[in-house]
This record gives sequence, structure tokens and C-alpha cells, in this order.
Amino acid sequence: MFAGLARLLEECLSFQSEKNSGSTFFHELHLLVTLRYFGSEGSASPFINVKDGLGIDKGSILNYVKHTVSALLSFERHNIL
Repeated sequence: MFAGLARLLEECLSFQSEKNSGSTFFHELHLLVTLRYFGSEGSASPFINVKDGLGIDKGSILNYVKHTVSALLSFERHNIL
């Protein structure tokens, strides 16, 4: 499921400008961070769980989550999911 959703994100227009960032797996990193963020349990801060697990700072985490959620919402509007 992860690979299929990552392929959809790769094709999404909101990720087109990011393709030139030099990272082949940029869309997969966004999805991984978002899933890790949403999957954080209990009262622990999801930022700490993602930061400790993936070594990404809080600002980047927020950007990745916002970017991914925006793309997922665009899929819903276009009946892709």
C-alpha cells in the first residue's frame, strides 16, 4: 500500500516542483514522515517520535505533513482515492 500511495504522490502536481530537489525518493520521505507523525501514540509529542526516529527537525516535519495532506486532499477532490 505504501508503494502505491507513494507512486500517486510522485505523480501529484504538488510534488512536481520538489522533483528537482535532487532526491529520487522525496515523495516517499514525505509519506513516511506523515505516517510516522500520524501514527504517534499517546500523549508523547509526535514531533519527538519523528525527530528521534528519522532525524528530521520540527519545521521540516510540519512542511512534509502539510505537503502530503494537501496532496491527499487533492486526490479526494479528483476521486483518485
